[in-house]
Amino acid sequence: MSKEKEFEELNVFGFYQKRLSLLLLLSTIPSCTLTFRFLFTLYEPEFHCDVPSALSENYLNVTESKYEYLLNVTVPWTTNDKQELVRSECSNYDVSGIDSLTNKSVTGWLVNRTSPCKQWRFAQDGVSALTEFKFVCERAWMKPFSFTIYAVGKMCGTFAIGPISDKFGRRVVFLVTLASQFIVALLVSFSPAASMYLSVLFLTGATDVVYPAAFSLGIEFASTKKRTFITFCCQMGYSLGFLVLTFLGYFFRDWRWLLRVFSFSGLLYIPYYWLIDESPRWLSSVGREEESQRILSKISKLNKTHKISLQDSKELKTELSDSPKNEIENSLKFFELLKLLIKQPVLLKRILIVFFAWYCTSLAYFVIGLNTNNLSANRFLNLCVLGLVDIAATVGYYLIAGKVGRRDSYVYMMLSIALLSAITPFVNQWSTVLVAVMVCVCKFAASLLFTVIYAHTNELFPTALRQSIMGMSGVTARIGSLTAPYILFAGDPIRVKTISIAIGAVLLVSSALYRLLPKTISVPLPQTIDDAVAMGRSHVACFKLRRNKSNRDEEVTIS
Repeated sequence: MSKEKEFEELNVFGFYQKRLSLLLLLSTIPSCTLTFRFLFTLYEPEFHCDVPSALSENYLNVTESKYEYLLNVTVPWTTNDKQELVRSECSNYDVSGIDSLTNKSVTGWLVNRTSPCKQWRFAQDGVSALTEFKFVCERAWMKPFSFTIYAVGKMCGTFAIGPISDKFGRRVVFLVTLASQFIVALLVSFSPAASMYLSVLFLTGATDVVYPAAFSLGIEFASTKKRTFITFCCQMGYSLGFLVLTFLGYFFRDWRWLLRVFSFSGLLYIPYYWLIDESPRWLSSVGREEESQRILSKISKLNKTHKISLQDSKELKTELSDSPKNEIENSLKFFELLKLLIKQPVLLKRILIVFFAWYCTSLAYFVIGLNTNNLSANRFLNLCVLGLVDIAATVGYYLIAGKVGRRDSYVYMMLSIALLSAITPFVNQWSTVLVAVMVCVCKFAASLLFTVIYAHTNELFPTALRQSIMGMSGVTARIGSLTAPYILFAGDPIRVKTISIAIGAVLLVSSALYRLLPKTISVPLPQTIDDAVAMGRSHVACFKLRRNKSNRDEEVTIS
């Protein structure tokens, strides 16, 4: 019996693991709420230029009819994308001699030229940071820039938590980031000006890294057969976050109170300090065997299984940390380990393919998730539908990835998104209903892809560098999310079609390259670099074996 199998018997999926699965599920709900809060905090209702303040202040007790008259003579009429007649969003007529318009008609001062307007009237559909800080017209660039700042912060956060988690442990990073995200969100809600709002957005991204921390923590507690279920729980919490955000956005139309209520919900997570333990695998990988044994004893007690004997502890220690190769790796620092990893051609190729896959997955996910207008005019219904699709994708992952495998699931789903992304702009000219169906299908595939790639990346690399690789993968994912908002504002229809075809081609390349990675279904987590390299070798060996067998069959047929 292998030592990994003995560890799985000691770490059976009992009460402790079920409780941990529920805790991790609940912990990832805020991650989705934070990421997609921009659909409400930067919501752009219908708006148009308002009467210049200098003019309206000269008219006391302006009636509704008088206000409409002032609008007609100061705000031009234009046509929108649907060829409907609407008031201008960004231009006012020039009106000369405003200071002397106390008792005279405005018409005499109207001239046939326009200038950028300085104030706007928004539809009464809630208060967002966009309407409050006027991120429109000349300041419209601040809308995608807000998400860019958040994505840069998240890039830095995901890159930092990897080495920190591998150095100080999974539990510390998980608890600190879980608490920080609520504190920073509360700070954002008190932003008095756009400058502070944009500045603090960086911190919201840097602290919004609970999902990868929870993922790595849970997957190291689970046995090989139950890794799919742990992954399912983490992603299900994230999917439920869409419904929670829909609820908060519907009842709290003011963006400040939406963030404050979200922040106050962090009080519910205080018991996590006593309920979450450190990963026994990580403790053993860094030589802290006594703490690892103590946690395993706790697991055994709560699961009502046999107590861990001294012999079991020695065998577990031999498997997880006492081999000469493992002792050498434990003594190395992060960059030394990374250098050792890169020197392996198999792992270097694996890293590059995984990084590119993360970029493509994030690009597809956020382009679809941040553009819900193709579904209906009701933004709350749109978000709820996306949440239900995300939940369906999570269930689909549990049913598909456990049987088909992580690698093949990625290949097929990415191929589907590539084809649909390329043809969507053309289909939009024929049927809006069909486009809505295609958006839902793409959202399903993109959500499933994120779950697959999180699980597969964790299973491809050794324990000492697992979280660090996840952090660097998160950086490439953030580059994809940085690209997404600018693609959404691509502009004219011809350019949109060109970009869609280009995105489809990039995703197609990722689908083809991912086929080169090894399968990890029912394969133990690699503890050392040699274990990770062996996964690739076993995959190649199996391929050669099948090819040789096929050759022998051909020889028999010929003879």
